[in-house]
Amino acid sequence: MKNIKGSLFYIITVAFLCFFSSCSKDRQILVSTLWEAESMKVHADSNLIYSSGRSGWWKDTPVTLSFLKQNKYLLHLEANVIEGKVVIANNSINFKEGSSTMVCCDSPFAESCFYLMEEKINHYSINNEKLILMGEDGEAITFFKQY
Repeated sequence: MKNIKGSLFYIITVAFLCFFSSCSKDRQILVSTLWEAESMKVHADSNLIYSSGRSGWWKDTPVTLSFLKQNKYLLHLEANVIEGKVVIANNSINFKEGSSTMVCCDSPFAESCFYLMEEKINHYSINNEKLILMGEDGEAITFFKQY
């Protein structure tokens, strides 16, 4: 009986540590990575997927996203920078209270990234060095790991 209790305690402890280390691992990957926007799907019922600025949308300046340790994010558009608060728990993500510089006009792609992040996006996944931000209605923004 003592061996069964010891084994059960060991299994529960290992499962607990694996679960929480995987959650913190995703968070660690988010915070330690610069993400470059690759594509975006604005509507669930649309097959149209927009490509990033690197594909000739606007300028040769990519739209990038980075997460800071203090629950903040930085979204670098082609001309402006947006800083705001972000809440991340498990696979849910909520972007809040973004403020922007007002240097010049950004491309429709960049402006749509910001709009979707603030208004529609509520969960994410990380697969094969890609960050996919998703909304309930099928909206999605795909970022690839820049470094």
